[in-house]
Amino acid sequence: GIYRNITPRIIVHKEYYYDPKAVGRSKTHAEFADDLDRILSGYPVRCIYIDPSADSFEIEMRKRKRVVKHANNDVFNGIGSVGSCLSNGNLAVHDSCENLIREIEGYVWDPKKAARGVDEPVKQHDHACDALRYAIYTAFGNRPFIEAPPRENQVDHMKNPGFGDGHGWQVF
Repeated sequence: GIYRNITPRIIVHKEYYYDPKAVGRSKTHAEFADDLDRILSGYPVRCIYIDPSADSFEIEMRKRKRVVKHANNDVFNGIGSVGSCLSNGNLAVHDSCENLIREIEGYVWDPKKAARGVDEPVKQHDHACDALRYAIYTAFGNRPFIEAPPRENQVDHMKNPGFGDGHGWQVF
């Protein structure tokens, strides 16, 4: 959820996470789209951000009349945007989003590349983090929306995660 006049401004209320290795089978794009339709049922979603390389999934979502947008997958700037939102309290993740929380806690920079002066994360167990980065950086980029509103406007959305303040939901 995205909120304009309260803090935190971005709330991840729920997640969808599918691990084909744990389940023992992959899914088709149509099956993923069915799952997404089911999890989004009842939410006024305005846009779904999709990895630019996921052409066939994008086609499937457009067939279902979903508004999709290619995510900006700029890793370095995207991580900076997410980091800014986390550090200033504008991003919160609901406790039920166990996979995203686990990935955030385990996010590490590649020490071999760092020794050569290159900042790059280790690309493993990071699908939920990538989705969060896509959504935040695509929606907001480096804009200073990240300034928090006054503390008196803070609301505990974790206890009552409604539908935001009428500004629509984005899929993370």
